[in-house]
Amino acid sequence: MCGCKGKCTCNKGCKGDKGEPGIQGAKGNAGANGVDSPTSQIVTAHPSGGQSGATVTTANNVFIDTVGTIGDSVLTLAAVVNNSQSFQNRSGKSANIYPPVGARIEGIAINSPFPLPDGANLSIYCYETGVFVITEFETLPLSSANANLAIGSNWI
Repeated sequence: MCGCKGKCTCNKGCKGDKGEPGIQGAKGNAGANGVDSPTSQIVTAHPSGGQSGATVTTANNVFIDTVGTIGDSVLTLAAVVNNSQSFQNRSGKSANIYPPVGARIEGIAINSPFPLPDGANLSIYCYETGVFVITEFETLPLSSANANLAIGSNWI
């Protein structure tokens, strides 16, 4: 717990208004439900995809809630050393994660997208300018799994 007492300024996962610790989210930066921290952002992927018009992200933890058509796009933070970012796609459709122009995501050509399926989590880290490496990639069919859970159910 950081001790910010209700007005978090440390980005360590404070609950916010009540000064209580939040439930830790991706990389420990997000508060309850992964959206109470100033380092979290909920986005709609840019319709029709592509790198040039991709939805710009400004947070370390990005929650993709809406993808109209498979392949709609989201843009990562700048590919500079020590930048990290996590994406969770909970939209029901696959989204494309693009690096900035001139950069690449590990194992993919420069300026090419990483396809992030529905229910998947992707974490990237920049060790070298212009190159993001994948530090975590998990898939879980959130939309179909959530529909089958009753209130109070636990993931096993």
